[in-house]
Amino acid sequence: MTPKYCIKLKKKSAKEIASFLIKKFNENKVNHLVEEFKKFGFSSRSLINDLENLFKFLVLLSYDRRPFSPYEIVWDRENPNSVFSILEENGLLNLSNILKTPEDELHKYLDKLRVKGLRLSYLDLGKRIKASKTLKEIASRVDKIMAQLRNLTSGYDVFVLHKMLDDIYGIGPTIASKFILYVVRCMGVGGINPSEYGDLALNLKDEWRISKWVKRLKDAGILEEVKRELRQDPFAFDYFWDLDRNFCSKRRCEECEL
Repeated sequence: MTPKYCIKLKKKSAKEIASFLIKKFNENKVNHLVEEFKKFGFSSRSLINDLENLFKFLVLLSYDRRPFSPYEIVWDRENPNSVFSILEENGLLNLSNILKTPEDELHKYLDKLRVKGLRLSYLDLGKRIKASKTLKEIASRVDKIMAQLRNLTSGYDVFVLHKMLDDIYGIGPTIASKFILYVVRCMGVGGINPSEYGDLALNLKDEWRISKWVKRLKDAGILEEVKRELRQDPFAFDYFWDLDRNFCSKRRCEECEL
């Protein structure tokens, strides 16, 4: 069971916490994410030049949530039982196939596929978000998304991109912000200063692992102050995900670097 309280929070100021997050995010996570996505077949170059590659990335990103966790069961192309492998094997990461297949037929096809016992026809635990509709909407809008991605010049452009993704059925603000985190912030597409699109990072507060830290910070009365201290690099907030996965959930509190 994950500890509800952090034994170190009382010893740290909001400024110290923010400085820690920014340091660890930039030293450890940014390059790790870039290299890992490269291993999965995605890079800044491929995502802005290869429509099929961007389509695959967006489809897999739509599954990157509970109950499809840990994230490796979605993205690991070397695992024959991952979402990536199962969808690819069945031609469901092929853009033209999705465009020409009726949504109801696509739903029936996805409903027969399983990863860790989970049906690929739904994206969430409540079985409300139909993957078939999400895939169809991604397929119909991926060209416009690529055009926006290739022409990022300001923070405003990043907000427009986020809105385009958020408007896709089944994506929503959290998944859209994860796209900005991975592609714009970490892969560096557009070369825009991280402080220009900071408010988008706040959507990550609803991500399962990060939400635990949001509650801890709220209870400690320093959430808003931590967010202010992160203004120069707000997506460093995502490093709370790493703390939860590597330390909190494993009850390694004393070993935690915070």
